[in-house]
Amino acid sequence: MKRSLVFRRDISSAGGFTLIEVIVVVVFAGALAAIAAPGWLGYLDRRRIVTTRDNIYQDLLRAQAISQQRNTSYQLTLREKAGGEDIVQWVVQPTNPGNAIPQDSAWEESPVGLEINTSISLPRDAVREDGSANLYYVRFDYRGNIDESTDDIVGRELVVSSSSTAEDDATDVTAKSIVIETILGSIRKAD
Repeated sequence: MKRSLVFRRDISSAGGFTLIEVIVVVVFAGALAAIAAPGWLGYLDRRRIVTTRDNIYQDLLRAQAISQQRNTSYQLTLREKAGGEDIVQWVVQPTNPGNAIPQDSAWEESPVGLEINTSISLPRDAVREDGSANLYYVRFDYRGNIDESTDDIVGRELVVSSSSTAEDDATDVTAKSIVIETILGSIRKAD
């Protein structure tokens, strides 16, 4: 008769990780997260700024096109939302003598955490009697040219930046701008 060899495992040993192994893995994962988090947050900040700048740029072109199509003066009006929320708002509207403020539902908004450069050189209205924020605007005449009454905005920039960075846009690498180059309404995006 043949005997078969039977190998037995020691049932008393249990599989798994030791507490030391788990702690090492958690510390390692935390270190990687700490290294990656600032880069990820910076990326998200840059995307919000670029997206807002691109949306404002498209609406500038839309205001220019509407002024040509309808043969009337149109403008893009910008403001920082009141209440300290760091939100940039803008609206395309017909130019009106009193520069009336549209209803809040008409304004498009940026994500939270963005601002218009405080040293912006676009024409703006003074702080209004109702306490609302300054309104910055770019006006187009009926031909789509920069309105002659505001031709001093030629060569000016509209800068969108993060409210969490330095006030000086020269040192803010995330700030993005739109440049109004000629009285004919040439508009371009700049980094």
